[in-house]
Amino acid sequence: AASRYTTVYLVNNPDVSSDSRLKEQVDSIPQWLIDFCMSNEIKRYHMKSGGTECFGVIITDEVYEQVNQHTDGLIAKGDDGFYSVRYADWQNILLEGLRRMAIN
Repeated sequence: AASRYTTVYLVNNPDVSSDSRLKEQVDSIPQWLIDFCMSNEIKRYHMKSGGTECFGVIITDEVYEQVNQHTDGLIAKGDDGFYSVRYADWQNILLEGLRRMAIN
């Protein structure tokens, strides 16, 4: 987290390992976590470093404390004190919330 990249360009979508043999302690996403992520509005913003328009969640001390009481690393706090989010996981939590809404 202390060596942050400002931009990463990929030619193709990343191929992320998802094989069941690589995973353990598999369980359903708890409803409280889905509710929490669904209740955090996705914001539009510009980075102070002069970046282009971005979209994402805004992490405050309160959000960090609430999530990290019950999860391991969804939101991280770097040595520099800045927060980062595992966006692929956050998006999967949102998708699971939408999936549950659609089947009910």
